[in-house]
Amino acid sequence: MHHHTEETPVSLRTEPIQARSTARLHALLDATADVVAEVGVERLTTNLVAERAGAAIGTLYRYFPDRIAVLRGLALRHATAVHGDVSAALESVSDGTAGLRATLETMTERFIERYRDEPGWSAIGFDNTLDTPLHEGEQQLVGPALRTDRSPREQIAHDVAERFTVDDDARNALADDVGVVTVLVHQLVERAFVGARAGDERLLAIARGASSTAIDLVTERFEARAAA
Repeated sequence: MHHHTEETPVSLRTEPIQARSTARLHALLDATADVVAEVGVERLTTNLVAERAGAAIGTLYRYFPDRIAVLRGLALRHATAVHGDVSAALESVSDGTAGLRATLETMTERFIERYRDEPGWSAIGFDNTLDTPLHEGEQQLVGPALRTDRSPREQIAHDVAERFTVDDDARNALADDVGVVTVLVHQLVERAFVGARAGDERLLAIARGASSTAIDLVTERFEARAAA
């Protein structure tokens, strides 16, 4: 069973500006992912994370005040990865309906791949993080990719809409549609990995089918607005 992290500020105690400090921070988050994958969210402690990372507990507390902040940090890194997958897709696809469809299909498949291949994703239950704007200071964890005035999900939807539209009304309408697709995909895929490390293939088939249907509707609406 997975558990959603509480949406509290990470409140890093030091700013990991130097490359060495940033590497140490991400080593702690790597260790968090490993520990969560092995023992679950409820049994995770800061001591276990520090031990797995080969760091002193004082080093961990330089960055995270408590276990909730560590989990929030890992969830934010996951959200950044989802945004990065979509951004990479946007750079490689063509314009128009075909590119929009390819972007949303890639988002679906990459989300499944990350749940299947990367430790901690199925246990962390980070869907809530996608709907919560970053708090002040949390960009230290993720860099400039995510903004503080939108949730990660809103930013993904906005970036997709920005790529395929030029009119404000059309952009807002497409962003709303893409936001619905991300909710559908993320929640169905998350459910498919509850208690199934490799994912429940039946539920994944449902997720892919629902995603395909939703993408059909989004692209139809996109084309109708373009033709109006």
